[in-house]
Amino acid sequence: MLLTALNKLYDRLKNDPAYEISQPGFSLQGIAFAVVLRKDGSLVDIQDVRFLDGKKLKPRQTQVLGANKPSGSGLNPTFLWDTAGYLLGYTDPPPENETEKQRFEREKKEARVREAHQAFKKFHLKQEKDVRDEGFSAVCRFLGQWDPVRTADFPFLKTLVGGYGTFQLVDEPGFIFEREAIRDYFLKKTLGNSDAETFKVQSLISGEILPVARLQIAIKGIGEKAAPLVGFNDPAYESYGKEQAFNAPVGELEAFRYGVALNSLTNGPKKAKHCLAIGDMKVIFWAESSHPLEDVFPFTFLEPPADDGLDEDTTGKLKILYSFLRSGTLPTDMPEFKKDIPFYVIGLSTNVTRVVVRFICPSSTGKILENFKKHFEDLSIVKQYESDPDFPSVNDILKQTCPLKNGKFPDTEKIPDNLEGLFMRSILDATPYPAGIFNRILQRFKVDQYQDYIKASFLKAYLIRTCKRKEFSMALDRENKDPGYLCGRIFAVMFLAQRDAVGDVGVNIRDSFMSSASSRPASIFSRLLRLYSHHLGQISDGKKRYYEILMQEIMWKLDSKFPDTLDYPQQGAFFLGYHHQVQDFFTKKTPADNAEKTQN
Repeated sequence: MLLTALNKLYDRLKNDPAYEISQPGFSLQGIAFAVVLRKDGSLVDIQDVRFLDGKKLKPRQTQVLGANKPSGSGLNPTFLWDTAGYLLGYTDPPPENETEKQRFEREKKEARVREAHQAFKKFHLKQEKDVRDEGFSAVCRFLGQWDPVRTADFPFLKTLVGGYGTFQLVDEPGFIFEREAIRDYFLKKTLGNSDAETFKVQSLISGEILPVARLQIAIKGIGEKAAPLVGFNDPAYESYGKEQAFNAPVGELEAFRYGVALNSLTNGPKKAKHCLAIGDMKVIFWAESSHPLEDVFPFTFLEPPADDGLDEDTTGKLKILYSFLRSGTLPTDMPEFKKDIPFYVIGLSTNVTRVVVRFICPSSTGKILENFKKHFEDLSIVKQYESDPDFPSVNDILKQTCPLKNGKFPDTEKIPDNLEGLFMRSILDATPYPAGIFNRILQRFKVDQYQDYIKASFLKAYLIRTCKRKEFSMALDRENKDPGYLCGRIFAVMFLAQRDAVGDVGVNIRDSFMSSASSRPASIFSRLLRLYSHHLGQISDGKKRYYEILMQEIMWKLDSKFPDTLDYPQQGAFFLGYHHQVQDFFTKKTPADNAEKTQN
């Protein structure tokens, strides 16, 4: 299903110049340097062709001949472009005070680079007679006389991080691989190859009998190195004696199409529109045809930038999305917000050798929008501060699962790797939220006070969706008789009374007793009630009367008997009741509210 959807996506993207989609026989690569030659092959210069983007030098994205640089330990020279090692035999100079281990590793790498450079030279010299182009001949003359020692004259090569090199003739525009005769030769050789030994079988994508791709395109932008989405590099993964990608047969052209389409989303010029990072996972998303949801989809999972960080068009679409999340309706004058367009979301990460698919979610634009709305409705809760987000992001919530670093901010490195994918899938499919997030947030609520609003909002959502507890509302519910919820309200009353009695003391009852009170209320509240009576004696008669009436109201619903223990869902209700009661205390009341409170 995934490969079929990506193969179909290629037809959409190839007609949009903004995506810079490669045609068969080409690929988009970052060119960082150019070897400038005379027609006799003598060197004029090696030029740095990167451009300055902010404070960083970046390679120039260029359509080159051939697919992505093959991965693996074999020798894989490419046609008229390659790394500095392959193309020039370049290796980094030895470090100062080199250790014996460093020297061994350097010499091992230098031997490998010498082999790669020789393979690059032989690869091109072998084709010179067939190409019949003076530019290609100039490259061959250069390779025949080039001494890799001369790379020391070009120290900027050491600064190349990623990016490739190619060749150029002096005083001629463009690169040598762009010459018509060279391009025609390469495409005829590559696309017109009818080798009798080509393995043909039924394709998994189209069902047609096609020449099968032996190796499939490596995907960039997921891990540090490009890696294939489909590949078999060990007999344990093979079957019926089929090696490499023959185990998952896909036509050569189809493999090119799906690989180019996916690379355009993960590493192309429109990457920001289709790819976002959640922990160690990259989330890729696209619609079968262009749709505004693609522009605003990331902001349901990540915090939107400041107002001046978005263009006017995206800001307008984002306002429509937020309006829909609040009201459930889309404006009638926005026909482009169609609800029946197929929409795909996938989660990708890498292991040592290949791209790992963490989840696949085929859906539609309408279903995605409806599930977003349901998710945020479940999360909706009274705010703690005005600055709290209306729509807490996935990152906001995942941060609440990890301890604080130096007691200040969440240590996001402690977020378990599997939680992001599980959480994303539960939102996109409107399925129960992962228990792992609930349990971790429950523990964090007991020990720190960082962004209680977001913790409480997820606890509420989990209780509603996963535990099927529909009785929990956005704000304080005076009719809710859940034992955990009532115990949380009582604890909030005790906390507020202490605050009124002695002010913001260094250590309050929340710091000392919240964890135990939320799990073993019967044994803890008997002690807290004595402390609560002591605090009531230190506050004014008006506030004392308020707390007494409120406490009587809650205790009456609890039948004046605290539960011995609270299970995990009841503990979630405890913290929700605590949050609701505290926020209700600080909410400005109308005269009608005060009259109702006095009657109760």
